Amino acid sequence: MAAFASMAALLLAQFLVKATLFSPETVVRQHFSALGKRDAEAVLRTLPPDDAEELRGSPLLSPAALRDPGYEPPSDLEILDVTRESGESGDRTARVKVRYVVGTVRHTSFLRLIRDDDSTLALFHRWRVADLGVPLSVTAPGSTEVVVDGRTVRAQPDQEGIETVALVGRHTVRLADNPMLEAAPTKVAVTYAAAADGDAGASVDLPVSIRPSATAEVDRQVRQLVDQCARSRDIAPEGCPFAVPIHFGEVSDVRWKVTAYPQVTVERAEYGVAPVVTTVTRGTATVSGTEEGYPGKEPYSQSVEISVEGNMRLVDGRIQLVLPGEPK
Repeated sequence: MAAFASMAALLLAQFLVKATLFSPETVVRQHFSALGKRDAEAVLRTLPPDDAEELRGSPLLSPAALRDPGYEPPSDLEILDVTRESGESGDRTARVKVRYVVGTVRHTSFLRLIRDDDSTLALFHRWRVADLGVPLSVTAPGSTEVVVDGRTVRAQPDQEGIETVALVGRHTVRLADNPMLEAAPTKVAVTYAAAADGDAGASVDLPVSIRPSATAEVDRQVRQLVDQCARSRDIAPEGCPFAVPIHFGEVSDVRWKVTAYPQVTVERAEYGVAPVVTTVTRGTATVSGTEEGYPGKEPYSQSVEISVEGNMRLVDGRIQLVLPGEPK
């Protein structure tokens, strides 16, 4: 009888340990607790070891990113349901339905878990969160890098947007420092899948615009270019935004005078990353000189329009106006 009681007590103890320390619910609570404590290593310990090692270098899974005030971890976790799934993997997978708060909004999501093949004390198998973070896509027209929770994330070559992996919570996304562009910081909520068979993911579009200071710098360079061209003694100055296209005789003693500067604007490019410079109001310049005509030399005078089209780019951190035909 005593042996039976001891066996029953041992089985009960094993059941209680398995139900409390080695259950899907426990690892989900550990996962959210680690997020709440901003403990990156504790978060990685709730993932499969191989996957945790792969994600260790991800910018948004770093200790600095979790501690950044731009990241807001989820809170108020509730576990609503646990479903052990059957199939080729037997009872090695589970789906946990949870409810939690991100920012000020309550979300209901599903986490997929997988059980380790290796056991502890030859009896207990640990569960791991199989969802390896959530894909986060950021669109920032004209820029190839953004800052998320204080960490710089860059677009990969031939990548339309900026893709990274984020943890559940609310993240602050801003444009990386850029003399040409600006955008107000934006918060984005990242959650797990809202349906048992759904995919998780989040996206954010930064409201990128051209800095007024960048437009002013381009306008300064346009005026500088026009003034430089006006000092030319050529009736068709090379690389300049104005010229006399047709004249009958050779013109000598050429003198240019700017009577009105063009007004330009800078806009984000629909395609590509270089902002586009266009003229909204044409300028004017007059040229005078002496023309060789049939009767002989005669005074020459002509008025032409000034129009500037091109792109704006950064060279060693400085804004530069690029005209068509110049190397980019």
